[in-house]
Amino acid sequence: MNRMNLVDRNRNIALLGITVALIIVLQALAEVIQLFGLQISLALGLIPVLVISQLKGWKIGAICGLAFGLVSMSIAAIRYSAVPVFRNAINPLVSVMPRILVGIITGALASAFNKLSLKWKERGKYKLFTRKYFLSAIATLAGVLTNTIGFLGMFFAFSAGQSVGGYTVNIAYIFGMIIAINTVVEAVSYVVLVPAITESLRVTKFFSQSYTKKQIASTAEESIIDQPGKNQINVQETIPLETEQKKDSE
Repeated sequence: MNRMNLVDRNRNIALLGITVALIIVLQALAEVIQLFGLQISLALGLIPVLVISQLKGWKIGAICGLAFGLVSMSIAAIRYSAVPVFRNAINPLVSVMPRILVGIITGALASAFNKLSLKWKERGKYKLFTRKYFLSAIATLAGVLTNTIGFLGMFFAFSAGQSVGGYTVNIAYIFGMIIAINTVVEAVSYVVLVPAITESLRVTKFFSQSYTKKQIASTAEESIIDQPGKNQINVQETIPLETEQKKDSE
């Protein structure tokens, strides 16, 4: 592995560590808020997944989605004793797989939208706000809907017919008690919040492509300087050649 790949790998590892920590903190915060009487369950841990997927692509997004899914499944295991229906969420197909798809779909859409944005820029179409924020908002909305449809679809598949707080889990329960509240709140708030965070981070040194290229170039220069033996041999080899050329000219 050369130095340039090593720098990029180390940056991604650091980024993943920070993102996973944010996912844990935000999702734990969402659970704490719900304990104080909030009637809806917001997936705050989804925010870092949506942001990083758009900044780093679908591969990193899928890993972050995996982390979010594992956190959600762990919370379901902890709360299972108080809410028995949560046992159906202690299932990778319910809690993990949909969140991995969130990272993949959001990252893939963001990559395609970046290419579209460059084409619009070359043709002079639309302003910067439309190119950046509008396309990011679409990718965010797709991620939110993927999370909702994927999680609730799998949850319904494993919970249909069971009772929750006096209600029977059926299509009417899913649409009336969960989608009508949670999805609308998440869709509206995240479509506004995530593009703003994404574009603010995109211009920072950590995510700026120009800064990354400069850092890689400086790393390459350092690797050349760290090899004085080679440089010295090359210089010594050029001296006799220059001397012979002078003799031939005389």
